Amino acid sequence: MSDTGMPPHSFPVPVKFGEFRHGLPSEAALRWLAGGWRLFLQEPLLWVVAALIFLLAWWLVSQVPLIGPIALNLFMPALGAGWLHACRRVDEGGPLKLVQLTEGFRGALRGLIMLGVAAIASGLIVLLLATPILGLGVWTGAMNRGTAGAAAGSFLLGLVVLLVLAAPVLMALWFAPALVMLQGRGPLAALLLSLRAWLANPAPLGLFLVILIALWIFAALPYGLGLLLFIPVAAGAHYVSFREVFEPA
Repeated sequence: MSDTGMPPHSFPVPVKFGEFRHGLPSEAALRWLAGGWRLFLQEPLLWVVAALIFLLAWWLVSQVPLIGPIALNLFMPALGAGWLHACRRVDEGGPLKLVQLTEGFRGALRGLIMLGVAAIASGLIVLLLATPILGLGVWTGAMNRGTAGAAAGSFLLGLVVLLVLAAPVLMALWFAPALVMLQGRGPLAALLLSLRAWLANPAPLGLFLVILIALWIFAALPYGLGLLLFIPVAAGAHYVSFREVFEPA
């Protein structure tokens, strides 16, 4: 039984574009956030404890030189998939169990690791392509202060290139862990489906991303304590958005 305020048959947009809904309105982003909040309210204490454990584990692994950051990026899809799995169990009316958050390391781990590899590889490619332009702006400014305008222009151009190249990577990775974990898709198929779903619903997903970034910044301000609330609500909202886009029936 679902308690996210989104009955399984209440979606207004029919599935006609591939294997996902398209043309969802911008206000769907607010509906997803409300759904994430409702999921959080079903098990608030356990969700906060789960977020605390997640943040502590993240911090401990990040302290390991070189290997730590690589491991975090490699296993991030598996970590995220565990949260989505837990959200599904709560959405179905079951109890939240902390062990559910590790499901990404037990089910579909190979596919999720492949997503981590794709994320690392694509990130490196984006940086390699954008860094020369960014570096040119910095170098120009350092060599000749009289061409500060040109240096700034080169640097801004590099930022634009970075964002343009990073955008499709973000879109492809956005729903991919959920598709691998919750639908059993292969990693390549999941990446392509996620990208297509973004292109078919740019307004709600773009607004959703902007809101999440703003909430994350706000949550991180008071010593990061707000993240204990932000992480489970954002995970729940992400799950609800996935359910509406890919599992409307």
